[in-house]
Amino acid sequence: MSAPTELPADPKPIKKLEKDISKDGKAEEKTMQSTFKDMYKQEKSAAKASKAVEKAEKAVKKLEKHETETVSSLRAATHKHDIAVTNLHSGQADLYAKQQQADKLKQDLANARQRADQVSKDKQVHDVA
Repeated sequence: MSAPTELPADPKPIKKLEKDISKDGKAEEKTMQSTFKDMYKQEKSAAKASKAVEKAEKAVKKLEKHETETVSSLRAATHKHDIAVTNLHSGQADLYAKQQQADKLKQDLANARQRADQVSKDKQVHDVA
């Protein structure tokens, strides 16, 4: 059989060892709590960042939809503008043609008056003679 283990005569080293073990346990507990606290903060930050990403994605989709609608509106406005320009050019051409026709009619009227005056003068000359 083995001999019984002898206890040290002085209890101070045992007390010191117990105190050191207790101290180490408290330090490990503190380190573990600090580690879990840091992990919790990081989880919270990661969740917040994920939420911010979702919000930004939603905003981008909304902006893309707005941009698409704006492009559509721009195309419609451009089409209306093209029609307006075509109508303007057509109106200007019509105005030019009508001005030319009016000028021709004025000239024809002036010629007709001149002939009427000449005929009237000729008639007066014949009537006098």
